[in-house]
Amino acid sequence: MSVRQPVPDTYVWRTTHHRYRLVDATGTHDLDPRIGVLVFSDHRDDREHAALLLTTGLDLGMEETEPDDWQLIA
Repeated sequence: MSVRQPVPDTYVWRTTHHRYRLVDATGTHDLDPRIGVLVFSDHRDDREHAALLLTTGLDLGMEETEPDDWQLIA
């Protein structure tokens, strides 16, 4: 298992099967895998995008795309 802290007081855990759990002051919650992948990306822009999504709740068009259509910033 791996863990990252994308924003203060918020942790994202990745299981060995690449399922994502968000842990914050309100408890533990399943996290959309599209955001989880961004949190664990090696690219800073992806991680910043994830932090924006987690702090503002803005989806930035995520509902309009299918997970298979997402590509990480190279």
